[in-house]
Amino acid sequence: EIEGKGTIQYAGTDDGQLPATLYLKQGTHFRLDITTSEGTRSTRISGASGVMRDESGKSQFLIPDAAITGLLQFQTLACGLMAQHPASYIDDGVVSVDHLHRITLESPLIPGFRSAPQHTTSVVDFYFDTVSHLLTKSVTLIRIAGARNQEFIRTITYSDYRDVSGTVVPFRFQESLNGE
Repeated sequence: EIEGKGTIQYAGTDDGQLPATLYLKQGTHFRLDITTSEGTRSTRISGASGVMRDESGKSQFLIPDAAITGLLQFQTLACGLMAQHPASYIDDGVVSVDHLHRITLESPLIPGFRSAPQHTTSVVDFYFDTVSHLLTKSVTLIRIAGARNQEFIRTITYSDYRDVSGTVVPFRFQESLNGE
């Protein structure tokens, strides 16, 4: 289990930097608690189940294909999902002017999920530095139920890697939805 404390800042708000605690357990269990002036906002994910709880205690369940992508993408590389569903890695080689190595993970969406989009697979692109081999970015298409099941391109960048008990861990994550 990993616990990290820091701050989170939402673009387009006047909230400033809010205290946040991120918990990761076994690669598929996550919890993100954000402290606001009104209370604690929490997102909890366990495999394909997830719930977002606002400061008033009102809960909104995450659709399975949104929950299964987790809060961060680097855990997907451990392939906890591969034990549950068939998946495949596609080595796309070196791409872009940044000379990043791209590896794509494709896995089926939850079988029988009624409101699944027209596509039947979840695709995550991972971009690695070609020298250090550290994950620098992940990109995936996600749907958010509270946004009328609208699809968003989610990009997460990873930086400020530090050694923690012999494991190199990114201490900075920056997420954007459709470039914002």
